[in-house]
Amino acid sequence: MDAKPKQPLSIRKKIIFAAISIVVLWAVCEAGLRLAGIAVFPTTPYADSSYEVEWELKPNFDGTWVGVSIKTNSLGFRDEEIPPDKQPDEFRILCLGDSVTLGYKLEEPQTYVAQLEALLNQQYRPRGFQVINAGVDGYSTFQEFYLLKQKGLALEPDLIIVCFVLNDVTEQFRTMASLGGAGHYAGAGKKSLTRCMLRVLNKSALYTTAKLVYMKLEGMRRARLQRLGKWRYRSLDDIYNVAELFKSPLRPEIETAWEFTKAQVLRLSELARENSIPVLVFVPPYAGQVEKRGIGMEPQRVLARFCLRHKIPFYDLSPGFLATSDPERLFLDGSHYNAEGSRLIADMLFQKLTANDALFKTGDEFYTAFETEMKQLAGGSESSQTDKENL
Repeated sequence: MDAKPKQPLSIRKKIIFAAISIVVLWAVCEAGLRLAGIAVFPTTPYADSSYEVEWELKPNFDGTWVGVSIKTNSLGFRDEEIPPDKQPDEFRILCLGDSVTLGYKLEEPQTYVAQLEALLNQQYRPRGFQVINAGVDGYSTFQEFYLLKQKGLALEPDLIIVCFVLNDVTEQFRTMASLGGAGHYAGAGKKSLTRCMLRVLNKSALYTTAKLVYMKLEGMRRARLQRLGKWRYRSLDDIYNVAELFKSPLRPEIETAWEFTKAQVLRLSELARENSIPVLVFVPPYAGQVEKRGIGMEPQRVLARFCLRHKIPFYDLSPGFLATSDPERLFLDGSHYNAEGSRLIADMLFQKLTANDALFKTGDEFYTAFETEMKQLAGGSESSQTDKENL
């Protein structure tokens, strides 16, 4: 008797079979990557914020970040616990910034903040200096204003130092939900289903390994297309790329980003003035600016012209980097510095702030200490640059 023909599997059974196969394959790959020690699991010191900054460092965090140890105090600062009562002979400097200030891939004593504190305490002993590291990875001036308002002013700083990295102009429009960005940063930020899914996936060896491979291949593909002049703007990462700051004419999105950013610099400086605290904005260079075929200093000039108009002390660190025999050795990547580069930042700030005891001055006296170099960078006196303000 002929055997009955096999009945084809139903769609439901096919879906179940496919799902089981995917789960088994995922589990095998997951186990293999973990056993081989290939998996890289990102740990994050970030947490959702209850105010406008969208994310912040976790208070009292003790763990690792980009391969180095990191500890935060009760305020979520990478610093020791700060006593609420300021001592009579204590001079406090509050450092605002992003990953450069926080100390990307640097141990805490290697950050420019810690090194500046050591230099000042050695110079002005027995007077006590506390240089507070309020840097947060991914922050721009917009967030630094709110951090100053929410946490910084209560610390009664005698001086505020703002580290302005060039991607401060662009990155905020890629990351911050309130500005049309992704709404999350390293697992923190706007609450969403996507962010919850990412938190789960980031615990998977297969996902994190595949993501690293994809990013590497995508970077190579993009670089090739850019060399051929065939790259088209497809995402916020492309539109708000820091490289756009060096092009002429600027894209409309970049012009808008500049105007917004300058408004935030002014807002932060006015908040400091309202509380009788001098503020210094300094800009460390990108690696591409100090290479033999440098990409120019136009972003620094734009900011210097703006600061001249509003009498905001501004300090460009590019000359100090260019004066070294091999400035490229001071970088970890295009925008971050190794311990030696961080030391140079601390040395330059120290020399500038201690020249004629500038750091103890306020108002116009403090501004005057930086005005000459600002005019040189801007290309002339403040009055001659008024017409260029809208660059």
